[in-house]
This record gives sequence, C-alpha cells and structure tokens, in this order.
Amino acid sequence: MLEKKVVFVENMSELGAGTRGASLGMDALRMASYKFGNGLFSRIPTKKVETDNSALDQPVGHPFAKFIPEIHGANERAGKVISTYLGGDEIPIVISGDHSNAIATIAAIRTKYPDKCLGVIWIDAHADLHSPYTTPSGNM
Repeated sequence: MLEKKVVFVENMSELGAGTRGASLGMDALRMASYKFGNGLFSRIPTKKVETDNSALDQPVGHPFAKFIPEIHGANERAGKVISTYLGGDEIPIVISGDHSNAIATIAAIRTKYPDKCLGVIWIDAHADLHSPYTTPSGNM
C-alpha cells in the first residue's frame, strides 16, 4: 500500500473577501496549535502561495465583480502550486483566506483528473453562491 504524506498549501489571498482579515486564518490555526501543544504545524510541511493582497488598497475596477485581474492572477499562482502535489507522493490540504481561492483548488484538481468525479469538502461560514448579477457586495 502506498502511503502518502500530507502537505498544507497555505493560500492566504483575501482579494475576494469583503473585509481585511481573511489572510489571518492560517496564523490563527497555527497559534491555536501551539497553544494546545499538539505540534501539528511543526510535523506537516507547508507551502505558501504568493499573494497580492496589496491590490485591496487600489480602486475597484468593477463594482459587481471586484478585483477580476488580481483574483485571476492569484488563482493562477495557487493552481500551479496545488498541481505540483496532485498525483505525487503528497496530498495537498489547501487552507485558504477567502472563498474566491476555491477557483484554483477545484480547477487544479479538475485539470489533473478530468474524467473523475470531483467531491469538495467546504468548511466556511456561508456558501458564497453568488454571481456578478446577484452579489450584494460585489465580491467574487
């Protein structure tokens, strides 16, 4: 039996969030782990995806689909990192800043396994099921 190791892919882009702070999720998990002494983050390697959260300080290009080019770039970068672990000896667990980062995760898996049935475990405060035509916030 082939045993695979877990690697955390830390994607703390918060370009699709309504407010700042979504990028702090991994730090909060890490601090809780240290507080309770379980050492999880010292045992499992973490690969960080480069972010461009500074774009949030710039004017919004389109009020009903904010930061389209920046989110596209963020997902391109994340997708490349995630893809490196698919089909290898490691299983990536993606820990993310906001809901728009799911684009990269799902696209990378679908690209690697186009003929497979894809399942997603989504742990979030809400479903984020809007389009540019239905969103009250303009967040993607």
